[in-house]
Amino acid sequence: MSEKPEDTKAEKSHSSGGKGSRSRLWILFVLIPGALLLAVAGPYLAGGKKRQPARQPTSVTHAAAARGLVEGGEEVTVSPRIGGKISRILVDEGDRVTRGQLLVQLDDAEERAVRAQAAATLVRHSARLRELENGYRREDVAAAESAYARAVAVYNQARDEHERHERLYAKDAVTLVELNRAAERRRVAEQSMQEARQNAQKLRMGERPEQVLQGRAMAEEARASVELADARLNNHRLLSPMDGLVADRLREPGESVDAGTPVLVLISPEKMRIRAELEEADVGKVSEGQKVTVTSDTHPGKAYSGRVTKVAPVVRKKTQKNFDPMVSFDINTQKVTIQLDDWRGLYHGMTVMVRFER
Repeated sequence: MSEKPEDTKAEKSHSSGGKGSRSRLWILFVLIPGALLLAVAGPYLAGGKKRQPARQPTSVTHAAAARGLVEGGEEVTVSPRIGGKISRILVDEGDRVTRGQLLVQLDDAEERAVRAQAAATLVRHSARLRELENGYRREDVAAAESAYARAVAVYNQARDEHERHERLYAKDAVTLVELNRAAERRRVAEQSMQEARQNAQKLRMGERPEQVLQGRAMAEEARASVELADARLNNHRLLSPMDGLVADRLREPGESVDAGTPVLVLISPEKMRIRAELEEADVGKVSEGQKVTVTSDTHPGKAYSGRVTKVAPVVRKKTQKNFDPMVSFDINTQKVTIQLDDWRGLYHGMTVMVRFER
């Protein structure tokens, strides 16, 4: 008897289905052990040894953070005491200066002329004072004595002649006119003798004490005028009050300035510090001696180590400028002063971020 077509198809389908199942099982038996072996031996095959998982760095927790400003520990503004025109500025920003160094010169032509005139007056009065104090030279005294002796001789002669004319007039031997002429010559000779005597006596004794005092006063007045002129000249010279660094140059030569107008700003880089403003919410989390970490946008990735040196005992309104327009100044802050172990790369006026370690 012949087979039915339906039976024949069923047998074929069952035969092909058994073969497919056995093929899939065989693949699973091969691949699964291979995958397990690769997972175990893969690290050894790739690096020679099993790699250890990377150790995560220990993170430092911070008690608070605040914006800070790098400052020179000592900041001085150089300003003139008087108004005037700037003649020279001998330094520029970044220059090192020493105490007493000339920084700025104002125009002082008029004051120099006044000083020269005062100095000449002092020389004249000082010479006169020395003459009064030392007395006259011996040569002058001798000449005065000689002049006095000549005047005495002339007087004696005029006296004798006048007496002779008196005797002759009594005998009507000379006229009254001749007698009067002899008397006039005697009077003139006597006057000249008195003047010569006083002059010789003056030279012998020197000047009167009152004249010496007057000469001394005039010399002192002239000396005071010179000192006043020097003081006015010094007001035209702006000297450095400290050893430091020029932080800002605010004016240029040729400008006219009033008294007290800032021209230069000096700082002391050896006394650098950071002044941070801690917000009121973090007050009490920072104390003196606490370690800090400081970063700057100028040196990304670099951290500076330091410590807190001073914490203000009061809380005040925020004063530091901030370029963020969203930052409010209507908040209270506590000023904190910080010293760093290394200041390289940080300069006066730079803004930094300060993080206070726990």
